[in-house]
Amino acid sequence: MKRIALFSLLLASCAMLHAGVAEDILAQSGVKGGIVVHVGCGDGSVTQKLRANDSYQIQGLTKEADKVPAIRDAIYKAGVSGAVAVSEWNGQHLPYIENYVNLLVVEDAAAVSKEEIDRVLTPLGVAMVKKGGAWEKITKAWPKDMDEWTHYAYDSKGNPTSKD
Repeated sequence: MKRIALFSLLLASCAMLHAGVAEDILAQSGVKGGIVVHVGCGDGSVTQKLRANDSYQIQGLTKEADKVPAIRDAIYKAGVSGAVAVSEWNGQHLPYIENYVNLLVVEDAAAVSKEEIDRVLTPLGVAMVKKGGAWEKITKAWPKDMDEWTHYAYDSKGNPTSKD
C-alpha cells in the first residue's frame, strides 16, 4: 500500500515538474498562442503541457521512431490529441513551410541550425533553445520590406492593400 502511494506521489511530482518546465518556456518566450513545435519532445509530457489553452496548436518532433506510438497513446489518453500531435523527424530540415511557427522549442541546441530556425519562424516568432541547463530566447526580426497591418483592412481607411 505504501509503495502505491509513493508511486502515485512520484507520478504527481513528475507531472508538476513538466508543467513547470512548460510554463517557464511559455513565460520566457512571451508567445500567447499559435503554432508551437517541440523538437526533441522526449516522452511528450512537456509537449502536452505547452498547450496552455485553446490558443495553441502543438507539434512534437522526435528522432526516436520507436517511441512515437507510446507518445501518441499518452496524448490520446490525456484527451488532447488533435491539438497536440507528435511525429517522427529525420533530424534534417524541419517539416514546415517558411514563416509558419510562432514558437520553436529546441531541447538540443545542436539539433537545429540557426538558418533552419529563421526559415520556419514567423516574423517576431520565438525560438527557445536549450543550451546547458538554461533556455536561450531567439526572436526573428520583422522584415524591413514587409508592411504591417494595423487594422483588419490594412489601415484606418479600410483599403485592403498594403504597401508591400
